Amino acid sequence: MHIAVDKSGSRWLVLERLLKKKNGVLLASLAGFQKRKFLYIFCDLLALLSIIAGMAWILYPERISLQSFPLTVLLLLLAGQGIRFKTVAIPQAVSQEKMDVFLKIHLGLLFAAMIGCFLQVALAVWKMFAPW
Repeated sequence: MHIAVDKSGSRWLVLERLLKKKNGVLLASLAGFQKRKFLYIFCDLLALLSIIAGMAWILYPERISLQSFPLTVLLLLLAGQGIRFKTVAIPQAVSQEKMDVFLKIHLGLLFAAMIGCFLQVALAVWKMFAPW
């Protein structure tokens, strides 16, 4: 994964060899992310807090009365708006840049939130079918 800069100065996040595309690569425009990077990171953090609250609700329903999974999904959808990949032909990149810290934080928080969602669903299923 790297950032390609085209002739117009637009920055693109490039995923190569992820799905073994022969005729192109997966690209995501970073124009929207660069304008509102703090908002996207804030949405990521809120999604993680919502996941933690949801897990606490599943584990201790008699003490915590907050079901937050729909809020988590909404926050992840909002956070995912910053990076939307599409398959295009290989662009004529003028240069390549390293990913900045904010993009790495955003991608890391999104990954942690997705893992947290899977854990929350697994915990809920385990709690439903636990013998006690």
